[in-house]
Amino acid sequence: MSARATEQPHYASNLGTAQSSLAEILIRGDKRDEGAKLAREAVASLEQVEDALATFPSHRLRLAIPNSVLASAVTDLGERERHQCKTVAITSELARTYPHHDFLHGRCLGHLADTLRQKPDGPGALDTIDQAIVHVRRANDASPGNASSRQFWPLLLLQASGIQATFRDREVAIATLEQAVTAGPLTRQRVLQTPGIDNLRDDPEFRAVVGKLRAR
Repeated sequence: MSARATEQPHYASNLGTAQSSLAEILIRGDKRDEGAKLAREAVASLEQVEDALATFPSHRLRLAIPNSVLASAVTDLGERERHQCKTVAITSELARTYPHHDFLHGRCLGHLADTLRQKPDGPGALDTIDQAIVHVRRANDASPGNASSRQFWPLLLLQASGIQATFRDREVAIATLEQAVTAGPLTRQRVLQTPGIDNLRDDPEFRAVVGKLRAR
């Protein structure tokens, strides 16, 4: 980090934000390794001034973003989980103080739940996805006109159904799937590609729900 960034915390915060934005562009452009490297630099830039800017909510949010970007770039589940946990901790703090961040926190919890699902026995995946549902539902109730939250809601429920089918029981998973289908437009292909949904394929109730969906 430059001397100016060290001496001027807001400059470091802006630098980290710029690095994070460029990292995301690189990752989306299939330059994953370059993007991950830059995202790590963004995290380092922002963490060095974290204490100095602790009272600024915008800086806390800025620190959450490169951690989220980095989590999307790495393949190691342990490293991904660490960055997602950092993001969740920040957005949890923001959501407690500023309820309009409930949706963001719910999305971050959903990403973490997917990572936990992929680990042996899925430790914490069920509790995490349950928390995600609580926060996104709260966001929907508080801001019915929030299109992003509304569009995400059926996808989150679909994800939850797959996790429940894997680690809870079929009855709960199918009930959640029915909620997802009712909440918004889902295609049969999207449902069948959801991790964990395969555990329901031989259930008549599942086939009945999927049979109502359009093919694509």
